[in-house]
Parts: sequence; structure tokens; C-alpha cells
Amino acid sequence: MIKRFSRPALYELVWSKPMRELAAENEISDVGLVKVCRTASIPTPPRGHWNRINAGKPTYVVDLPPRPPGLSDEVTFGGRRYEWQGYSARTDEDDRTELQPPVFDEELSSVLGRIRKQLGKVTIPKTLANPHHLIERLLEADERRRQVVLSNTYAWDKPIFDGPFEKRRLRVLNAISVALDHEDYKVSIGGRQARDLGVKIGGQHVSFTLDGASRRGSDSRDYHSQVLPQFGAQEKLKLEILYPDPIPDMQWTWVDGDQKIEAHLSDIVVCLILAGEVHFRRHRQARYEWEVERLQELREKRRKEKEEAESQERLRLEREARERIQHLLQEANNWRRARDLRDYVATVQVAAAGMASEGDANKISAWVSWALAEADRIDPLQNERLGARFGGA
Repeated sequence: MIKRFSRPALYELVWSKPMRELAAENEISDVGLVKVCRTASIPTPPRGHWNRINAGKPTYVVDLPPRPPGLSDEVTFGGRRYEWQGYSARTDEDDRTELQPPVFDEELSSVLGRIRKQLGKVTIPKTLANPHHLIERLLEADERRRQVVLSNTYAWDKPIFDGPFEKRRLRVLNAISVALDHEDYKVSIGGRQARDLGVKIGGQHVSFTLDGASRRGSDSRDYHSQVLPQFGAQEKLKLEILYPDPIPDMQWTWVDGDQKIEAHLSDIVVCLILAGEVHFRRHRQARYEWEVERLQELREKRRKEKEEAESQERLRLEREARERIQHLLQEANNWRRARDLRDYVATVQVAAAGMASEGDANKISAWVSWALAEADRIDPLQNERLGARFGGA
């Protein structure tokens, strides 16, 4: 079963009892719970904390830090992977509870200031002597290409990052990656030309481009083929954060101008981190709107189901009423038929009273018995039928 907590609620629990006890209550190992807290940026008591409390020694409590950018304020763990309680599992009581729109404690401007203060200044080294590990892989792959070219002048797979533009681009990308890595954000660099760029901010993936300003947005040759646009040393470098929500006074694109991109690296890294928070808020709002729509659909579905059930019940009652009336009319008709039969039998008996033949008298008597039995069979007023109908003996 999935366990769900808000960050503040889980923080209070973590500092209210030993981790092993809390973990057992929530069907998770204490090591697993510590990992959950670390991922959610929730501080946990240090080793020996509860022993000191039991011994009456002084202890300290670490305050819950603000929610990191891009990180959800809901902590979930346990249950099967991808397990999710859909809206079909909601109860009538749930339906009466209105969903609340997401509320964020901090304005984006406050988050921006907090990011900027924590990050500090991002600088760019003149060389790639000590590169980020992802940049190092690119350089190692390029060196292997270079060695192949030296031994075979006809080799088609030539070094990618030898030109001045590509070298500069790698230095900028390296500085950004190192700064993000220092803040515990995971950078991803994909493609043999390192054009598929992104970073995970909290639980959000932020994509960005770093390429020549003249590169067309529809030009995907550098992603899927061996052909790489040949940018000269004078090509302007452009960095763009992709698909952010439009926010007034926020910058998402930088291009060489009066100042090179290198002069704006701190702003770029800050905005990459902030973009994760923007994505998170956009996703929370979109999820809320989706949940509202699904809830309305569920309520409409249940309303129709209720109406259909009520309609079917009305039809059933009407059908039963018709059947009772038909049965009543049939009983009245049978009663009249039984009465007519008895009257007819009596008339026959009177008419046959003068017959002298003993054989004829026996036949008439047998016929009378049969005819009266038939009248009794269809007569609804027979005692046993009345008893069955009204519960009498």
C-alpha cells in the first residue's frame, strides 16, 4: 500500500520516534525510510539521538529546510511500482470533498533569491584540464577518433570538438554542469555531438540547448546523423531553456551580444534551477485541473448510474403492479367461471333427476364429481388458496 505524507508531516514523525519504530509502522526498512527522507530533503535525527534523550542528555533538532526547487511537497513510498489509486476508487464521501487548488508558500521571486544566494558565482576555467565527468567522456571519445584519424587519413569519424566554436561550447557546458553538479542536480548530455542537454531539478527534467545562434530549430542533423553544422569561430553562442511557462521579467534565452554568454553563467544556472520549480508548479496546476475534470466526469457517471438504477426500479415496480392487476383480473374471471360451472352442474342435476336408469345415474354422478372438481380447481376462493394468499391456515 502506498504511503503518502506531506514533507512537514513526515518531518514531524521522523523527529517524534526512533526511525526503526516509524519504519516498521509504515512497512518499510529504516534504511529505506532514511533514503526517502534524504530524497525529500528532510533532515533525520543523528545517530544516538534517542539514546541521549533516554539518558536525559541535551539534544538538538534540525529545522525543516524550505522545499528545494522542483521537488514535490508530497512524499510517497511503499506499494507496488506504478501503483496508483484511480478516481474509480473514490467513495461517495470523497465526492463530497472539493479539490483544493495548489498553493505555494513562496513567490517565484523569493525562490529565485534563495537559489541565487545558495549558488554564488559561477566561473568558467580557461581550459578543460579538470572537466565534469560527462565532458570528460566526450573528450575521451574525441581523442579516440583523433587517434583513428592519425592512423587512417580516410577515416570518416573525425574529432567533433576540435574547432574553436566547439571547444568554447564545451567549456561553457562544463562550467554549467559543474555548477549544477555542485548543487546536487543531475546533468544529462546525450548524442555524440552533445546536443541533447538536460538537468533534473528535484523531480523535474529541464531541457536546454547550447548551440550556434544561426542553427535552425528544425535542423536535427546534429542529433541523428554524422553531419555536424560547421560553425566558425565568430559564430554566436546561444543557450535556451526549453518550454518554460512564460513568466514576466524572467529570462530564458541568452545569446552573445555586447557581453559573451560566459558573463551570464550565474544567471543561466540560477534560471535552469528555477525552471525546475516553474515546471513543478505548472505540473501541479495541470494535475489539479485534470483531477477536477476527472472528478466531474466521475460525479456525472455516478449521477447517470443512479438515475439509471432509479429508472430500472420504477420500471420494476410498474411491471409488478401490472402483473398484480392482471393476476387479480384473472382470479376474478376464474371465480366467475367456477360459479358458472357449479350453476351449470346444478341445472344438469335437476334436469337428470327423472332418469330411472341406475347406470345413467352413476354416469351422471361421476360427471358431477368431475365437473365440481374442475370448478374447485380454478376457484381462487378455495380455502387453501386463500390461506396461501393471506397467510391463513
